[in-house]
Amino acid sequence: MGRTCDGCEEAVGAAEIQHDVDVNGTIVLRLHPECLRAWLDGG
Repeated sequence: MGRTCDGCEEAVGAAEIQHDVDVNGTIVLRLHPECLRAWLDGG
């Protein structure tokens, strides 16, 4: 997609999976799969 990952601040490439996480209907986080796992694990 070319957007910046909110977890690691690196670009999410076109060939990579991007997870969009809606937080309380006010914020959308864009994360790589490994950044999503780290966010869900609290770290």
